[in-house]
Amino acid sequence: MSAYRFRTGKLQQISLGGISLPETGSQYWRLFFAYNGSDTISASRIQMFAATLAEGGAASTTDLATGRTGDVIVSSATRFTPGDGFPGNLVDVSSSSFWQATTTTNAWAGINFGEPTVIRGVSVSSRGGGFGQSQSPRALRVDKSDDGVSWTTEWDQGDIGTWSTAVGQTKRYDIPS
Repeated sequence: MSAYRFRTGKLQQISLGGISLPETGSQYWRLFFAYNGSDTISASRIQMFAATLAEGGAASTTDLATGRTGDVIVSSATRFTPGDGFPGNLVDVSSSSFWQATTTTNAWAGINFGEPTVIRGVSVSSRGGGFGQSQSPRALRVDKSDDGVSWTTEWDQGDIGTWSTAVGQTKRYDIPS
């Protein structure tokens, strides 16, 4: 028997000792941000990709999250209408807009894709205006869910290092298979 894995926009056949297991993806994906110990968590943008940079091709650079303003899910937000702090700002193309959590604890932001989706890479961009260091997360974890309630950790990056104060500094991570 064979198993199949979704890679770069198509199914690829792989062998797993005679067991057939299709990789079907999950409907909900989120980036869990560890509190930075300084201020509330904020971000200018999140991106989610169907392939890793090493796999290449259009799927490694095409962001599946951009433009999905109505599909953004968050742990909290300073506002739920358009403007500074609005969750939908995470998936627009502006480097000056941002989402901001309401608490000084861990926070998360993600996408309800509406159907099972395979994510192989993610990125997060910091908020500018002098808030890049104080409001950016210190660690990152990628979680997935089929129902938006029960979450499974897909990958834990851990510490993501120091952020600059530059507008929209972006950190990209591939999710190991």
